[in-house]
Order: sequence, then C-alpha cells, then structure tokens
Amino acid sequence: MGFKEADKKPGSWQIKSASDPRWNREGRAEYLYPVVVGMPPEAVKAFGEMKKEFGPPPRDVKWAWKVDNPEPYVPYVKPRPQRQPEAPAPRVTTRQPLG
Repeated sequence: MGFKEADKKPGSWQIKSASDPRWNREGRAEYLYPVVVGMPPEAVKAFGEMKKEFGPPPRDVKWAWKVDNPEPYVPYVKPRPQRQPEAPAPRVTTRQPLG
C-alpha cells in the first residue's frame, strides 16, 4: 500500500525533557496520518542539532506528534427502542333515555 501527498496531515511535534529544559523544542510539520512511524523529519533534524550542541540526550527525553484536525470523531449513538403504539382506549358510551 503506497502513500500519497494527500495522506499527509499538518500538525505539531514536540521534544521535551523535564530534567534539562535546553532539550525542549517544538515545531510544525506535515506527516503521514494515521500511519506515524518515528518522528517527523523536521523533529529528527532538530534532535540531531541538539545532540551536536548539547551532547547525549537526558534519559527523560520524550517526543510527541499531534495532528491539527483529524477526521471528526462521531460517537456511535445506540438507537432508542421504538415505542409500541398504545392500543386505543376503549370507547365509553352512556345510555341516555330518549324522550
């Protein structure tokens, strides 16, 4: 299964470290969605630049990728059971004397 340019979705990437804030970076990219395999190329480039500048990364470095506007989520709503029509009320008649 091949991917095309139409399969790319815009989004944001982040690289974060709680122990060393120098490793905190974020940016924008277009990336294959929903097939995300590894970091977007822009994030890989930024990570490589940080490794050159700061040396080996801290142990708590994490990265994330978030699509701007994925397909809208439509929750499944279970249909309500149909009410059975009520039987017609019995007709009540009163007898009145004629005359």
